[in-house]
Amino acid sequence: KIYEGSLKEDWEMLAAKEISDPDDKKPSDWVDDSMMDDPEDKKPADWVEEKRMVDTDAKKPDDWDDEEDGEWEAPTKDNPGDSCDWSV
Repeated sequence: KIYEGSLKEDWEMLAAKEISDPDDKKPSDWVDDSMMDDPEDKKPADWVEEKRMVDTDAKKPDDWDDEEDGEWEAPTKDNPGDSCDWSV
């Protein structure tokens, strides 16, 4: 017998996908978390807290009677500027 074994395991037939650097190491301040909070992060100046806002396009119905129906208040709608909750 000349050879017995596996060509793929015993011989380097394919080029390595990534060359390993033996001197490569993580910095001492490396953080392994995939996501982390930015301590200097602040809410934007135009941030809106209200989830719902008064519908400015709404108009008082013509047949509304303040004495019978009470004082008319415009309905509220979802705030388009409120995309999510703020978190740091």
